[in-house]
Amino acid sequence: MSGTTDATELTDVQRSEQVLLAVGYRVIPLARRLGCWDLLATDGRRGLILVAVLHGALPADLAKYGVPHGFPGSVKRLVHAWSSGECVPKTLSLTDSG
Repeated sequence: MSGTTDATELTDVQRSEQVLLAVGYRVIPLARRLGCWDLLATDGRRGLILVAVLHGALPADLAKYGVPHGFPGSVKRLVHAWSSGECVPKTLSLTDSG
C-alpha cells in the first residue's frame, strides 16, 4: 500500500479541499456548512475564499451564492462542480459588481 488515497475514494468536498491546498490555500475547518458554502480557505495574501461544492452541472441560478452575513464583501466565492471521472472541477468564480 502506497499510503496515498485514490481520488475516486474522496468525496467531492475533499477533492475540492485538495485543489485549494495544491494552489497554496490553507483550509480553515468549519463546524458545519455556511449556508451553501462547504469550504473556507485563506492564503494570507489573497484573502478569504468560500467554495460551494456540487456534483454535476454548474448552477444556472446563482442567487443563493451571495456573501454570507458577517463576511467582508471582498471574500472570493467559487462554485466547484465535479463530474464523475473528472480530475478537476468545472469552476465558476463569483464576484459582486459594484
